[in-house]
This record gives sequence, structure tokens and C-alpha cells, in this order.
Amino acid sequence: MGIGAHLTHRCTVQRKSQSGTDGHNNPTYTWADQDTDVHCRLFEKKLRTLTDQQAEFVVVTEYRMLFERSADVLAGDRITDVVLDDGTEPGLTYVIDELLPRRVGRRESSHISSRLRHIS
Repeated sequence: MGIGAHLTHRCTVQRKSQSGTDGHNNPTYTWADQDTDVHCRLFEKKLRTLTDQQAEFVVVTEYRMLFERSADVLAGDRITDVVLDDGTEPGLTYVIDELLPRRVGRRESSHISSRLRHIS
């Protein structure tokens, strides 16, 4: 069974582009859909960690997403409109913080793995 059988979620990938400048001559950006209905798989992992400052356990949620190797995704892209395999939509927006390299020996990997940050 290939990785494609596990990519049962769908999402929209958005990329920002400079749209002009503001009153202080700083660049302004807009987000546009780069690709829609992208095959993916969202993973949510909750970790309990001990904080040194308050000596208590806090729950940190880590998000990862897998894409097909051919997907056009970059660090900094936004992930929206996620639809899970049961049809539910978390209604959250994520940013790709990092693309994680995956290799199988000398061959190219069968997928792209990414680390996400939840932003809304």
C-alpha cells in the first residue's frame, strides 16, 4: 500500500505575494490560493511537558501534515479548509513552519512531511 492511500484528508494551500506598500513604505501582502483540494494527512500530537518556571505539566499540541511528493508546498505557506476523512472540518488555519526532509535510502521519499503552527 502506497502513501497515497493514507492521504485521505483535503486542504487548500495558500501563498502570499507582495501587493504594495503601506504608509511607512513597508511591504504589504495578500494571500491567494496556490492549490485547492490537495491530498494530505493532518496529524495532531499532544505532548505533556514539565515547565521549569512553575513546576507543572502543560499540554503542547504539535501539528504535522503529509503531502504527496508532487505537491507544491513551501515553508511559510498557509493551510486552510482542511477536510478530514470523515467529512468534518476543524475550521483552523495553519502555517507551514518547516518542511522535514524524508529519504528512504538513496531514493526520493514518497511524500513531503511538514511541521505546522496553528494560527486561528
